[in-house]
Amino acid sequence: MDVLQEHQRALDDFVARVGAIPPDQWTVARAPGHWSAAQELAHVTLTYEIFASELSGGPGMRIAVPVVRRTILRWLVLPYVLWTGRFPGRPRAPRETRPPENGSREEWLGRLRIATETVSASLATALRDRSRIRLSHAYFGKLTLREGLRLVTVHTRHHARKLSER
Repeated sequence: MDVLQEHQRALDDFVARVGAIPPDQWTVARAPGHWSAAQELAHVTLTYEIFASELSGGPGMRIAVPVVRRTILRWLVLPYVLWTGRFPGRPRAPRETRPPENGSREEWLGRLRIATETVSASLATALRDRSRIRLSHAYFGKLTLREGLRLVTVHTRHHARKLSER
């Protein structure tokens, strides 16, 4: 399957799972210390907004770890995540993507739709033109376009699974 199709499937699955959350469970954390469905959606939306910003020439994610740690994470953890499609442990969300306590499903879905439309259009052009765009990640540093797309796909699937754990 092509990387854009794989990404779109993950996104469609995530949005479908968001829609399946009953209104009375929208702001309820799935367990103590975990996020609510509202926060899961906000976090994924904020991630796509940063991705869209960087693809459009704006700022990307701020690098949050020193170069030595980033190099270790890039060479040991990133290949694991990209290969298995899973994140080890419970990594802390980068500051820019930490969600507010709650929010309207409609508002966050609208923002997600706008961000993902920007991402999809930019990705299609960049992949077709074999662009050498590099994307920033707080813990892994600069990623190739394909690494960034695969990582956001894995990330979206990860949060779709979290929505189903309720």
